[in-house]
Amino acid sequence: MAMLKKTVSIPKELFAQTKDINSNFSTLITLTLQEYIRQKKIEKALASFGSWKNFKEDSVKYVNRTRKEGKRLVITHPMLNLKYI
Repeated sequence: MAMLKKTVSIPKELFAQTKDINSNFSTLITLTLQEYIRQKKIEKALASFGSWKNFKEDSVKYVNRTRKEGKRLVITHPMLNLKYI
C-alpha cells in the first residue's frame, strides 16, 4: 500500500493517551481508520436492508431482464425513486 503524509490536528490529551496503546502513531491511525471504514461499510449495508421491499418484481428476474436490456437501475434512497440510465 502506498503511503501518504497528512497533517492532522488532535487534542494533546488524546495524543498523550495513544502512547500507552501504540508507540507508532502512524500505525495506530492506520489501524483506527481501517476499523472505522469497516464499521461504516457495515452500517451502510445494514441501512440498505429493506430498500427493495416495495419493489414489485422478483430480484433475480429483474437483474436478468436489466442485463438483457443493457440498462442500469439507479435507486435514490430513501424514497426509492427508480430511474434507468
